[in-house]
Amino acid sequence: MATGTQITSTATGLMWVKAPHALSGNSGGQRWNNAIDFCNNLTYAAQSDWRLPNVRELQSIIDYSRYALALPSGHPFTGIQSGFYCSS
Repeated sequence: MATGTQITSTATGLMWVKAPHALSGNSGGQRWNNAIDFCNNLTYAAQSDWRLPNVRELQSIIDYSRYALALPSGHPFTGIQSGFYCSS
């Protein structure tokens, strides 16, 4: 389910930032330890318990039949970049 700023996975109940690269201070291409710190210190959409997802959580939103941008067709995210993403 997508709201104006976040997405809640119906499969896992996890909340995801709809446009993560639009967040102030998130330039993308961060080193792993900086990505963890950024997520742990993030206050967004009235939530302050954000964290970097683990690899299984990232796998829960990808489409294995796709590559470069492995999200399913019609995904609700905006501004997503093709490339690598950090996991905890």
